Amino acid sequence: MRSIGIKAGSSVFRDEACYSEVAGMLALLTESYERIFFVVSALEGETDRTIDSIAADFAKRLKADSDVLRAELDNALRGNPTPYDGEFNTTDVASRLVTPEGNSVRNIASELESLGVSVATMEHGPNYPLVGLNNGQYLYATPDLIASHSVAYDSQVVVVPGFGVRNSDGEVMCTGRGSSDLTLVQIAQVYGLPEIVYWKGKDAGGFWRTPGTAADGILETMTRDEARARSDEKVLDSRVYDFRGDIRITLPGRCDGGTLILK
Repeated sequence: MRSIGIKAGSSVFRDEACYSEVAGMLALLTESYERIFFVVSALEGETDRTIDSIAADFAKRLKADSDVLRAELDNALRGNPTPYDGEFNTTDVASRLVTPEGNSVRNIASELESLGVSVATMEHGPNYPLVGLNNGQYLYATPDLIASHSVAYDSQVVVVPGFGVRNSDGEVMCTGRGSSDLTLVQIAQVYGLPEIVYWKGKDAGGFWRTPGTAADGILETMTRDEARARSDEKVLDSRVYDFRGDIRITLPGRCDGGTLILK
């Protein structure tokens, strides 16, 4: 029995029905793993809806164009420009942005409890174990592995919100679009996990042998350098490949198959 980290993308969290489905998958895996750290995503499209809502609120207050403000916020969440010091660069905005992930955490935990699985949840805020550099960048924070620390959990499944960290003052910071992949790496390094798994639905659980072409099937293994060279395919955040353990991309509910990215 061993511990493992798993992250499910937004293609898995397609609608409200996903919560019971994902909980069922995790319940089956508890037969094989002593502890599972499971990083969630927001429901598909929910982050965009949150960005729309924030931009609309700011537009009303500032008497400005909502579309212009929305583009500014979206760019800031992609690290453009770096550093960003505009109106949205606050912990209050970051807190609103990570709220959908928090909702997913609570819903998954509730479904797991109903199945009799021992479960704990992490919550963004002052006690969150994952820390970012205290550099004032609330929308594109850089994880700080030295300052991050583990918290002891007795539960077999620990459900983790992606998309954010906290700074040394306990303030919520967002880590940018697509950064929940990176949250799993941070969890794995803080808790000493030997392997991490990414559940991908849209790309059939791995790298196609021929980019964008299903006919040739999925590569069973590839090197870190090969994965980085195909970063334009957006299968994973390229910063993930700095992880020191095994990385696997596979179909939802599995911890085998797909593409194993070698150390």
